[in-house]
Amino acid sequence: MKKRTFFIFVLFLIPYFTTAETNENHTTLRGHLGSVEVVAFSPDGRTLASGSSPHIIQLWDMDTQRSHTTFEVDAFQVWGLTFSPDGQLLVSGSSEEVLIWNVHTQELNARYQRWYGAIAFSPDGVTSVMFSPNGSTLASGGNDGTVRLWDVGTDQGPTILTGHKYEVNSVAFSPDGRVLASGGGDGTILFWEILSEVSVARIPEDANGDGSVNIDDLTFVADYLGQVGGGNVADVNGDGVVNVLDLVAIAKAMERNPLPQ
Repeated sequence: MKKRTFFIFVLFLIPYFTTAETNENHTTLRGHLGSVEVVAFSPDGRTLASGSSPHIIQLWDMDTQRSHTTFEVDAFQVWGLTFSPDGQLLVSGSSEEVLIWNVHTQELNARYQRWYGAIAFSPDGVTSVMFSPNGSTLASGGNDGTVRLWDVGTDQGPTILTGHKYEVNSVAFSPDGRVLASGGGDGTILFWEILSEVSVARIPEDANGDGSVNIDDLTFVADYLGQVGGGNVADVNGDGVVNVLDLVAIAKAMERNPLPQ
């Protein structure tokens, strides 16, 4: 019985051993158990990150063509990967969470989960992520059709950009960081002007970030009732928890500034 158990254990480990095969016009890296959903090079080109199902991110040394680091994630699939411009951080986006890793220490710097995180990201999952060229802003595209801009290094909630009818499949900054492009499942590409080094002012009661306070903000906050933690955009009054008081704050703002008839 011991020999059989050991034999099965070895067979289970074999797929995790990484290999590289070089043919006439390409090199094949092997090591993932499932489908590879996304890949991203580090800025210096020496490291390749790959995300796959189930639950795995691997970092590959392009000199040796071997995987040297494996990160495990809770989500079954990893949809988005991006390195910070200095190559120090790696961000992953998935259906369940956004993770920020320190590439050199291999430590998890931050975890923003779908329902329990301190910062509310797209509730239906993050499909794509991208740093601005100066590394100060992280853009994410979501299955809920929103683009969200995060001020890296703070606990502030994101600026939410709306315009796509369906999921946002990709986001990309222009080289100067002043324009963000997003591609959506509705067949459109939207361009957004990004204010460099200036925070976009937003009304707290405008929880969904569409530029006006209305019933849509009540619906948005209702989806996050019970969440705790600072920086959540649904925490309108900033008391650290999303509850009925936030709904009351929105209702009062609607009374002060009624929509034109």
